[in-house]
Amino acid sequence: MSHSGWSRTELLTVLALGTLAAGLLLPALLLARESARRQQCGENLSRLGLALHAYQASFEVFPPAAQWQLDPFDIADFNSFWKAFQPGPGPDRTGANWVLLLLPSLGEETLAQRWAAEVPIFHPRNEALRTTELPLMTCPSDSFHRPDNAYWRRGDDLSESRFARGNYAMNLGPQRDRLPNSPLATPPENWDGYRATFDPQRETFQIWGTGVGGLNRSFRPGDFSRGASNIIAVEEIRAGIHPVDSRGVWALGQIGGSLTAGHGVYGDDGSPNHTFSRADDITGCEQLHDLLGPGRLAETGMTCCWYINVNRQATARSLHRGGVQTLRLDGSLRFVENGIDPVVWHTLHSRVGAPLEEY
Repeated sequence: MSHSGWSRTELLTVLALGTLAAGLLLPALLLARESARRQQCGENLSRLGLALHAYQASFEVFPPAAQWQLDPFDIADFNSFWKAFQPGPGPDRTGANWVLLLLPSLGEETLAQRWAAEVPIFHPRNEALRTTELPLMTCPSDSFHRPDNAYWRRGDDLSESRFARGNYAMNLGPQRDRLPNSPLATPPENWDGYRATFDPQRETFQIWGTGVGGLNRSFRPGDFSRGASNIIAVEEIRAGIHPVDSRGVWALGQIGGSLTAGHGVYGDDGSPNHTFSRADDITGCEQLHDLLGPGRLAETGMTCCWYINVNRQATARSLHRGGVQTLRLDGSLRFVENGIDPVVWHTLHSRVGAPLEEY
């Protein structure tokens, strides 16, 4: 007997088929959405690459990784040197970073005019600049890059400084935090550590490794003996997962903020998205462990060393599946898998291709 209604069996069959179709469709939709997000991240990197070369065309050098101001410090003790420039207790000396210097080349002239160069980035006069959300520095795959998760720091005078997040960092070099035995000594050509010049009379200094920019130090195209296609200039990083997490901050010229460093074969952070429990060395990690616990840091893939409160080591990180996107100095984009050979990863961050040595 025919009828116009649906039987119970037919309804259950349709519902089952609908559920199955939805189950098959959802992963495809998620994959498509992540593909679009990853493409946007790549486009951002490409724009940064064009800006790097526009800067070089104007000034004949690529921008320094960051500009740090000078106050008296003991450069013979490398740990003391780093601590003297940390965005924590003590005087602030962090000036402009590579992103700030590229703003005019990125079509952000109005934002660049907000920069008060005569005072550090933490100064209240630079608050409007450093708290600006810059879409170009945002990877939509990073769910922690949000205004309500801005980086927050309290200074000695209890003043508060907030920073908008960022997802791209310049490669300072894979070397570990060491200088030659004497700060006045000239390292050998195969030196794979930091180099420094210091002139107390002129109150100038430079410190640099084997990356594409140093602190107060810029490089010319001819300085890249291995070729522009063989060195990573800018790579993805993740926004800190808590306001005290100093990683992923676009206007902060510090390792972990907008710089990667120490992510080579000599340390314990030598691969993309490294999962070692003490991988990144950054300020705020002790607080992170107290607030969130090591389990949460491991779960989110944002491990760091809780007893080293110094910005001196940070690797590339992303929330893309399996690796990170990188920009070579020649402007080409490459996706690097987490399981890359550590020696290859190290070499891709070295300007001069220095021999790998045991130390």
